[in-house]
Amino acid sequence: MADKKIEHVSPDGKKIRSSTNSKSLKSTISMAEAEDYEFSHELSTQSSGQIDQKINKDSFVKIKIIGRGSMGKVTLVKYKHSKHLFAMKTVHKPLIQDEEQKEQIMSERHVLLSLKNPFLVSLNYSFQDDNRLYYIFEYLRGGTLTRLMQKIGKLFENEAKLYVCEIILALEYLHQNDVVCQDLTPKNILLDS
Repeated sequence: MADKKIEHVSPDGKKIRSSTNSKSLKSTISMAEAEDYEFSHELSTQSSGQIDQKINKDSFVKIKIIGRGSMGKVTLVKYKHSKHLFAMKTVHKPLIQDEEQKEQIMSERHVLLSLKNPFLVSLNYSFQDDNRLYYIFEYLRGGTLTRLMQKIGKLFENEAKLYVCEIILALEYLHQNDVVCQDLTPKNILLDS
């Protein structure tokens, strides 16, 4: 099967190309960030069915920042009603600069919601306020592959084989769903524990 980008249709009928980046064994697909973009109803709260109430940023207690990127940050949060931990990615709307970034955000969100695989991180919810977009992912306690390698030096052969096999399974699943990875590096590979 040839690698190709997945296409979605926006609410106004325009084709949107997806530009996804595999981020892990349990992978997070990187999201571009943008300025002054009026998101359609499609970017309103989405739920995987775990939480019945309307979800917004006040539904979570911030614990600590666990990552920073060029367009936002990732914060470890706890859902107030169940004490369940999540990773909250915050994207600042003013950083979205052009139509291509806007389309990429919409497309990547659709891809994240549609892909379900044990080796890809799950997007549980998404919502927005006037200034930010929020993406609520499952929290993976193990950190990145880069941090693991910095901590222990090098992997044992059996560990390396396991990670390689899991990455191959994640890539195979993405390619079967016509999603192309553009940024697969150890810093983007998240470990569950």
